[in-house]
Amino acid sequence: MNFFQSQAKAKSQTRKLVFMFCLAVLSLIILTNLLIMFALGYASTEGQGPGLSAFNWEIFLIVSAIVLLVVLGGSLYKINDLRSGGGYVAKSLGGTLVKHDTTVHQQRVLLNVVEEMAIAAGTPVPPVYLLRNEKGINAFAAGFTTDDAAIGVTQGALDYFTREELQGVIAHEFSHIIHGDMRLNMRLIGILHGILLLGLIGYYLLRSRAYSGGSKKGGNQLVFLAIGLIVIGYGGTFFGNMIKASVSRKREYLADASAVQYTRNNRGIADALKKIGGYSEGSNLETKEAPTMSHAYFANGIKSSFMSLFATHPPLDQRIKAIEPDWTGTYPKVTKEMKQSHKEERVSSFTSGVPITSTNMVESVGQLGADNISQAQASIASIPSLIKKNIYSAEGAMAVFFGLLLAKTDERELLEKQLTYVKDNNSEAVIYKLDVMLNDFQGLEFKHRLPLMEIALPQLRSVSREDSRKFLSDVNWLIKADDQVSIFEWSIESRLKHYLKSVHDGADYKTSKYSSLRNVKSELEILMSLLSSHFVDQADQEAAANDAKKTVGMDSLNMLSADAFTMDQFSKAVESLALLEPELKEKVIEFCYLLVTRDDDFSIEEQETVRALSECLGCPMPMVN
Repeated sequence: MNFFQSQAKAKSQTRKLVFMFCLAVLSLIILTNLLIMFALGYASTEGQGPGLSAFNWEIFLIVSAIVLLVVLGGSLYKINDLRSGGGYVAKSLGGTLVKHDTTVHQQRVLLNVVEEMAIAAGTPVPPVYLLRNEKGINAFAAGFTTDDAAIGVTQGALDYFTREELQGVIAHEFSHIIHGDMRLNMRLIGILHGILLLGLIGYYLLRSRAYSGGSKKGGNQLVFLAIGLIVIGYGGTFFGNMIKASVSRKREYLADASAVQYTRNNRGIADALKKIGGYSEGSNLETKEAPTMSHAYFANGIKSSFMSLFATHPPLDQRIKAIEPDWTGTYPKVTKEMKQSHKEERVSSFTSGVPITSTNMVESVGQLGADNISQAQASIASIPSLIKKNIYSAEGAMAVFFGLLLAKTDERELLEKQLTYVKDNNSEAVIYKLDVMLNDFQGLEFKHRLPLMEIALPQLRSVSREDSRKFLSDVNWLIKADDQVSIFEWSIESRLKHYLKSVHDGADYKTSKYSSLRNVKSELEILMSLLSSHFVDQADQEAAANDAKKTVGMDSLNMLSADAFTMDQFSKAVESLALLEPELKEKVIEFCYLLVTRDDDFSIEEQETVRALSECLGCPMPMVN
């Protein structure tokens, strides 16, 4: 299943989730009404046993409205709360941010593995959280989009996984990030919160009755109502577990298979699963919030008497068999010495497969391979040391973006103009970082630009809203300093705006809005015209446009003159194209590819332009060999 098919599948599962949620809410409405009617009937037949004489439709409708308001309100409240992103979820589970200045070897290995995977995939490097108090072996990815994603790993996983096993698990989690599973998991958390809220209300009613001291009139009915709501809350848990199980199990098999594809190595993830099976603590989490995210963990995070019936993950042995058919069924005895004696291998030593070339670039979206990871490792290793050393702070990240936009030394006047502006409008810390890295930026290869962006973006999460606005204003000034805007300069500003918006305003998880390319005809015309003017010889533009039109099946597209639109209009056009159905985005990326590669000379600049546009459409494209 390719990226676009998996996105469509995730959307289909979301519709299934909403349908099951509606059935659960309907069941809760009926159960709550029966409880209320029973309680009122009990009250109206004092000493004669319960009855249903108090039933009437008015009460039924009022109770139904209250239940609906509680469930929907609780779900919407929780979903809005979750807009803070994956970091919010990781912290709620007891996670602490792993900083890049850590001297702990295990943590540095973890950061390196996550960074390599993100650069290879073409996504911002997600912040990593360590659940220090969790002995169980587990991990998870949380967030709505690649911009607000976070990776969480338990201390048990760090203590017992080798680098190879850790890489397999992180690859599994990146599959969830890239293919839309993570967003579905977040929505599931919000929806289930509403379903479980009735039980919480019953619990607090019972507590308030206990603290009130006892025997007020109607007190027995209040206790009965509270206990009944708690029972209904358990019913909500039943529905919640059923929904989790129905949408989670198959996705785990797909993520396991993706992890093997990404690393071209089945041993890492298979051995990780075997260690969970042979470890005394298993994959269980101790935090009281563990059930909230049970469907999003790498392996079952909670114990349950209904584990086999409503398990969110397939049994370990079945997952291992699917990856390693010859497995004998024996779990190893897990000790820390076992990890220390294991010979570490880096992914770059894996057998290389077919390299991603210009002919299969469109199909590569969301499809990682060991070659991409090897290339990401090489790219990270070849980043100039002073830039690599200074990028892991907010000030360093800001300086990196400024450095990416500076003119070269052969444009001395423009370069001095830009440097003067930066020094007049920024803190000493930012200026110092830029001065340290300046020479390296002058000789920076084009292929390093996107990886540096992906590393720098997460460092900006600590920048205040006000300082973010000022930073974006500085970036805009540097871009327009030469009175022209290149596509790559536009992509830098566009990614920054989008990322910082998710930081300060919550995750931007808009769903598809357009189901036909004809809804975005004017946007495609702007896109075609700008790409043609940048990458296609004037004499060949008509032929290139005709080929591109065939790709999207729209012969009526018109080529626009350069003064017929602005870069702001181009930016809005791309934002609209990002709201297309997944299968249509595939056509748009192919449309861009045909225009950019018209001369058959697929340069690094052309490759990175297609990757930047693909990312702006919400379709992460791996590094190209």
